[in-house]
Amino acid sequence: MLTKTLTPLLLGLLLLTGCSKPHDDGKSIIVATYGGGWADRIQRLVASEMDARGIKVTYVDANAQAAMAKLIAARGGPPPFDIMELDDQTYTALRSADYLERLDLANIPRTAEIIGGSYDQYRVAFWVNQPGLIYNADRLREAGVEPPQHLADLANPRLARRVMLGDLGHYTGLYGLTQFIFEGGGSIEQPQPGFDALAKINPHSYFTSASLIGQLFETGELWAAVSTDGAAARFQKSGLNMGMVHLQGTDGRIMVARGYFGRPKGSRNPAAAEAFINALLSAESQLAISRETGMIPVNREALREVAREQREGSNTHRFSNLDEQTLSNGYVPPYERIDLRDWTRRFQSAVAAQPR
Repeated sequence: MLTKTLTPLLLGLLLLTGCSKPHDDGKSIIVATYGGGWADRIQRLVASEMDARGIKVTYVDANAQAAMAKLIAARGGPPPFDIMELDDQTYTALRSADYLERLDLANIPRTAEIIGGSYDQYRVAFWVNQPGLIYNADRLREAGVEPPQHLADLANPRLARRVMLGDLGHYTGLYGLTQFIFEGGGSIEQPQPGFDALAKINPHSYFTSASLIGQLFETGELWAAVSTDGAAARFQKSGLNMGMVHLQGTDGRIMVARGYFGRPKGSRNPAAAEAFINALLSAESQLAISRETGMIPVNREALREVAREQREGSNTHRFSNLDEQTLSNGYVPPYERIDLRDWTRRFQSAVAAQPR
C-alpha cells in the first residue's frame, strides 16, 4: 500500500492545492519541479526546442515530495500537472501504487545518448550526484580534529553543534540513515544500529535548503555535513578548503542519487511532455546544468567533457567520480524494502535522544 511508504510529513502535505489546470491542447504542459531558480534554469535550457515546436511550458513550484502529495490529493480527477520531477524515493512510492504513466521512449530519442541506469519506461534521469560526508578541512585542522571518515565520527564532542545531517524530507536524510545503518552492522530490515549511532550526535541542524548550508559553511558555523559532491565543489570554488568521503553501500559501490522526470497517470499532452524531457538530455543542456550546479550529467558526450575539465583542474567536479560504469551501477537505497513509517518513528526517537 502506498500509505505505508509515506512519511508523516508527506501525509501532512496531502491537502496542498494551487496548481494550474492542465490544458488538453497538445501544445501546453505544466511541469512540477523545484523552486529557488531551478525552474528558471530549466526553462532557459529547453526554451529553444520548446519554442521551435510551439510548446508552452508553465512551472509549478513543488519538490518531489510536495509534487507527490499534490498528485495523491488529486486522485480521482485529472492530475494537476503533466510532468513532475522525481527522486528515487518518490518514484518507488508512485510506481508501486500505479500513479505514473508509461513513457513513449520513441519520443525521447536522446535516451540512446545517456548512461546506463538512467531511465526506464516510467522515468528518465537528467542529473546525478553522489551523497557524501563533506567537511571544511581548514576548520577541522584549526580545531585539532581529524577529518571524519565515517558518519559515526560526527559524534566527536569537538564537533558538537558543528555538523548538519539530512532531514527525512530530503533524500540526503535517507542516504545518510542508510550509511549509519551499514556502519553499525545493521541492515535495511534490521536498522536500529543506525539510529543508535544517530542518537549520539549533537548536530547544528538538519538540512532545509542548499543555500542555507552554503551560508553556514561560509560563516564557519558548520564544519561538516551529510551533503553531496556538487555542494562540496561549489563551496570549494567559493574559497573553502573542502574534503569529502563518499557514502557507500554494503557491497562497496558508492551511493548515487538521481533526479528524474516522469508523467503522472492520466496526464495530458504526452508528446509535448516527452519533447520537454528530450530537450533536457541534449549535450548542451546537460553541460549547462553540470557547470552551473555541479550535478553530474547523464549525457555521455557531456560526461566526457566534464571529465576532461576535471582532469585539467576544474573544481566543478573536484569530488565527483565520473566513471560511467561507477555512475551506472551506483548504490541506491532499496526504497521498496524500507518501511518509512517505522524509520520515521525511529528517527524521531533518535533525534529526541541526542545530547544537547
